[in-house]
Amino acid sequence: MLINKKAAPKKLSLILFLLFWVIAFVCFAQEDFIYDDQGRPDPFMALVTPDGRLLIRETSEADARIYLEGIIYDEAGRFYALINDEMLGVGDSILGYLVLEIEKNKVIFIKDDQQVEYFLKKEGQ
Repeated sequence: MLINKKAAPKKLSLILFLLFWVIAFVCFAQEDFIYDDQGRPDPFMALVTPDGRLLIRETSEADARIYLEGIIYDEAGRFYALINDEMLGVGDSILGYLVLEIEKNKVIFIKDDQQVEYFLKKEGQ
């Protein structure tokens, strides 16, 4: 049986080349990322259509939630609360809630003549 000595290196190179790409594909394949919005709007959603119209996301009462993300205060004793990605102080309002008082671990709102307290969650809760 005759073996073509010139074709053998070409076949070996082709096999090694294909093997390299198969290994590279398997090693670098990633799972699809799924965004967990936790009830919030998707920050990657377009806000303007291609023709320039502004997109307004309609929210229902069920979507309108208060998320107390943090409380900060300065040396003068002024407190601010980070709520739904907005920095609010006493007297500010959000989603129909008026900020009545901000303390180190909670924010007191008033809505429809009723006081509502939101406590700052500790890490891991």
